[in-house]
Amino acid sequence: MRVNFSFIILVIIIPAILFFNINSQNFKKVNPDAYLYLPSGNYLRTLSMGNPSFMGDLLMARALTYFGKHYYQRGYKYEWLYHLFDVLTDIDPHNKESYLMGARLLTSVDVNLSNKLLEKGMSNHPDYWKIPELIGFNYFYHLKDSEKAAKYYEIASRLPGHPPYVPSLAGKFYSEIGRFEEAIKVLKNFYETTEDKRLKEDFAEQIEQLEQKIREKKERIPAKVVKVFDGDTFLLNINGLEEKVRLMGVDAPEIEEQREEVRLLGMLSREFVLYHLSNKEVYILIDKQGRDKYGRLLVYLWLPNMTFFNELILEEGFANVYTRFYHPYQKRFIEAERTARERKMGLWGFGKEIPLPTQEANYFTGRLSAIKYKVFKVLFGKSTVHLCSSNDWRKTFNAVIFVRDLWRFKKEITLYENKEIIVRGFIKKYKEYPEIIVYSPLQIEDAE
Repeated sequence: MRVNFSFIILVIIIPAILFFNINSQNFKKVNPDAYLYLPSGNYLRTLSMGNPSFMGDLLMARALTYFGKHYYQRGYKYEWLYHLFDVLTDIDPHNKESYLMGARLLTSVDVNLSNKLLEKGMSNHPDYWKIPELIGFNYFYHLKDSEKAAKYYEIASRLPGHPPYVPSLAGKFYSEIGRFEEAIKVLKNFYETTEDKRLKEDFAEQIEQLEQKIREKKERIPAKVVKVFDGDTFLLNINGLEEKVRLMGVDAPEIEEQREEVRLLGMLSREFVLYHLSNKEVYILIDKQGRDKYGRLLVYLWLPNMTFFNELILEEGFANVYTRFYHPYQKRFIEAERTARERKMGLWGFGKEIPLPTQEANYFTGRLSAIKYKVFKVLFGKSTVHLCSSNDWRKTFNAVIFVRDLWRFKKEITLYENKEIIVRGFIKKYKEYPEIIVYSPLQIEDAE
C-alpha cells in the first residue's frame, strides 16, 4: 500500500503543531499567546502543499475559539488577534470573508487594526464592495469621522454588486461635511446606472435636496423683520428695501376670519411668530417661483441660529403645511405637520392643556399653556385690562385683554374679580414677568 506523505503532513502533523505543545511527556493545549510564535503566512502556505484554504480554515476555527473563550472576560486585550488574522490572510489571501470576519472581531480590540486588515483586503480584492463599505462603517460609527466614511462609501459605490444604501450613505456623509457637489456626483452616478424606477425617484429626490442646499449656501441673504401681519406673512427689510413676504409651504389661520374659533387660532399663530421673529435679523432664500399672485415674495426663512423657521412653525403646531405648489422641502414640511398633529403640539392641542399654577408660568414661555388662578382684581388701563393674580400686578402673572377686544366679551369683565379661572393662550414675558394676551372669550374658562 502506497503512503501519501503529503496527506499525512497536511492532515496530522501541521494541525498537531498548531493545536498542541509537544513535549516528552504529553500533549497540552496551546495557550492563546502561542500565536505569537506562528511562522509567517507565506511559510505556512508553502507547508500547506497546495491547499491553503484548508490551513486557513483551521486557523479561522482556532481564532473564533480564542475570541469566544475570552469574550466575557472584562478588559481582555486579545493581543494576538490581529497577528492571527494577518497570518491567516497571508496563507489564504483569496478568502474574502476572512478579512470581514477578522475586521468585525478586531473592532472590539482596536478599530484601527480592523481597518488595517481591511485595507489589506482591498489590495487583494479591489472589486469587492463589502470591504471598503465596512471601512466606511468603522469610520462613521466607531471613529466618528464622516469625511473618511464618505470616502470609503464612495469607493464601495463604484464597485459591482453594491446595494442602494451604499451611495446613499456616501451622499449623506459628504453632505454632513458640506461637500454637496461630491454628494450629488455619487448619487447621480447611481441614478444614471440603475433601472429601478422606485430607486430613481428616491435618488432624484436626494439630489434635489442637495441642490437646494447648494442654493441655500450661495443664495441665502440677510434680512430684518419689520412687521408681522399674521402667522405666514411679514414685512422684511431686504438690502434697504421693504418687501412683503410669504412663508413658502406654510399656511397659518387667518386673523381676519369671521369665525371666532379660526380668528383666535390665527392670533395665537401670530403670537408664536412675534415671539421668534419680532425685530430679528434673519436669513431668507427666495423660492424659484419668485412671487405669488398678490406680489409677495415667497421665501424660506432661517433664524439667526440657522433654525429653519418654515419647518419650526409646522413642528410646533402653529400652522398647516401648504401643498398646492411643489417645492424641495415639501416632504419635510408634511412630516413636521404630521408629528405636530400626533403630539398635539401648539394649535393641535389647544383647549386640552393641563392647567398650571401661576408660579410655573415662567417655565412655559414661548408655548401654548393654561394657567389656573384666582383673579385678585381687574385693573383697567388706557389700552389694556389686566386680570391680576396678585396685588402687585407688575411682578406677577397677568391675563391681558386689549380694550379694543372688550366688545367680544358678553360677560362683564369686572365679574371675573375674585373668581377662579383658567386662561389659555401663548405665554410670553412683559418686562420679565409672564402674561397671556386674551383675544377671545374662548380663552377664559370658569374654574369654580
